[in-house]
Amino acid sequence: MKRIVAVEPWLESVNRTYADLVENGLDPNLRHIKLYPGAEDFYLEPEPGVSFEFDSDSKMLKAVAITIIRRVDLAPEFKDCLSEPYGCLDKSAVRTAWGSPLRTSEPLVMPEPIGKTGGWDMYRLSGAGFGYIDLIYSYTKDFVVSGLVLRGTEDEA
Repeated sequence: MKRIVAVEPWLESVNRTYADLVENGLDPNLRHIKLYPGAEDFYLEPEPGVSFEFDSDSKMLKAVAITIIRRVDLAPEFKDCLSEPYGCLDKSAVRTAWGSPLRTSEPLVMPEPIGKTGGWDMYRLSGAGFGYIDLIYSYTKDFVVSGLVLRGTEDEA
């Protein structure tokens, strides 16, 4: 049986420092991942399919990414369920739960191994009490939710 994972603790973690998160229960032994030499950010994977992105200088958590359907071989997938209303399974359910997106991207073709995608929708979580966080759903070519990102807002939105 799949467990239901509450999204709110991740939302409350965005824009907090690595030291603060460790003090509040984040495993300090998680391996820091740099995507390439000289990268400005580092990543932690607290559980399969969940990735925390930190700024290397400020050590602030910039984003939490949850991979529901992997698009790259060997990428871990999140196998549990997200709490409501975050656990939408397709684009129609996302728009029913969240309304019209603040920003959207139509389907597009990415370089391999990703290939054709179903685009993405972005929402500002003001109504959920997290106005400083954007919620971005990405879709497969069949408009099934492939992942979501919780990130600190960017001013251009």
